[in-house]
Amino acid sequence: MRDKMLFQDALTQRIIILVCFQLWPILYFLVLAYRLLKRKKSILTLTLSSYFILNAFGYSLSFLSLAFLNTPVAYLVYLLTFYFTVYSQSFIVIFSWLLLNLDKKISSSTYRFLIVIYGSIASYIFWVAYISKGIKFDSSTGWTPEFSIQFLIISYIYLTIFLIGPQIILAFRLLSAFEGAKLKKRVRQFLISAFLEYATIYFLTLYNTLVEPTIFRLIFPAINLVIGMTAAYYIYKSLGKELE
Repeated sequence: MRDKMLFQDALTQRIIILVCFQLWPILYFLVLAYRLLKRKKSILTLTLSSYFILNAFGYSLSFLSLAFLNTPVAYLVYLLTFYFTVYSQSFIVIFSWLLLNLDKKISSSTYRFLIVIYGSIASYIFWVAYISKGIKFDSSTGWTPEFSIQFLIISYIYLTIFLIGPQIILAFRLLSAFEGAKLKKRVRQFLISAFLEYATIYFLTLYNTLVEPTIFRLIFPAINLVIGMTAAYYIYKSLGKELE
């Protein structure tokens, strides 16, 4: 009876978190993507809108997983949720790279290669989850994801090497490439927002690893939502809005 009550409490908590903190961001991201694409379709707008659309898709899959509880499909849907959430961040890096090459002709093959490479590397989520049981998401956890320490470490290595590292290099190059106080201010705003967005993934991974009740787990959903939505807005406002 006690285990059943704990299961119900965990499931109820997850449903509340999804409804309160992951429902309206779906519309929020889609609106930003729509505003980018409605007036101009270019490689820059397509890249940045992909970041917003994949985020919205990841949030949507969180709700979809609830429809498949008590089936193996729920686990796969959650893995896809986390995959698209992580993969979406790579489009910020690609967008930054494109900004540095505005005066150059970027071949479509190079552009597609970057997208495929990032998509392939981010698939570590599936391999680690299945091979080493790095992610638990079933009735034993109350249908709340639990990450292993190994998965946490591998995720942090991925985030640091393939997102933070390249973005730091691109940040210095962007700040030196663009002239004018107003433009530099917008570039700095974009870069700060990008790093804040990466931070939300760090925090999300840690949140799913710390299964014991802590102050961090209690306040995390609200704080991460505010950080994530603020970062997304200023990514759009700083440079994305000008692409319209």
